[in-house]
Amino acid sequence: MMIAMTITCLFVIAALATGLTLLDNWLQARAAFWSVFREQQLLDAGFVPQLEASEIRLRQPLHRSARRAPASRARQSGFGGAKRSNLGGVQAIG
Repeated sequence: MMIAMTITCLFVIAALATGLTLLDNWLQARAAFWSVFREQQLLDAGFVPQLEASEIRLRQPLHRSARRAPASRARQSGFGGAKRSNLGGVQAIG
């Protein structure tokens, strides 16, 4: 007799948990449906949805070492202020 009552109680608890889970899923689905329905009505009326700031991905700024120096700051002289030689160009050719 005790085993039958224990099994019955377990089935009742499992049925209640299943019922509550189904009810919760149904409520969430209904809320999601009405949210999408309202959004569709706004789109049909001509409103354009605006993204929240957290959803907008901004481009990461370049790292300082990746930025190029402006042409006015480009080095025109070699080591110690001497004029740059064309030796590098000659070595590359021959």
